[in-house]
Amino acid sequence: MPWVLRGLREGIVTTPYPRRPDGYGPGFRASVSVRAPLHGGEAGEVAARCPTGAIVAEGDEVRLDRGRCVLCGRCVDERPDLFFFDESHEVAGLGRSSL
Repeated sequence: MPWVLRGLREGIVTTPYPRRPDGYGPGFRASVSVRAPLHGGEAGEVAARCPTGAIVAEGDEVRLDRGRCVLCGRCVDERPDLFFFDESHEVAGLGRSSL
């Protein structure tokens, strides 16, 4: 989040993005994805750890609601075998269905 501190320090700052890369993209936690399907009773246990209820367990399947996810990273920290941060920082959408 270096851009937040820069914005507070320098006021309004514009970048050349999207015409040219601006350097803030790499390393940005843009969204979380499910790496692999779960087996057994793990799905309910993983869903219970999410503070916003963004992880939904349906049987042995796990869905991630990106509209509810606040990118806290708990799921990635606790279960990196199941969740990961996407590398792309372009995750904006015009509607909830495009998240």
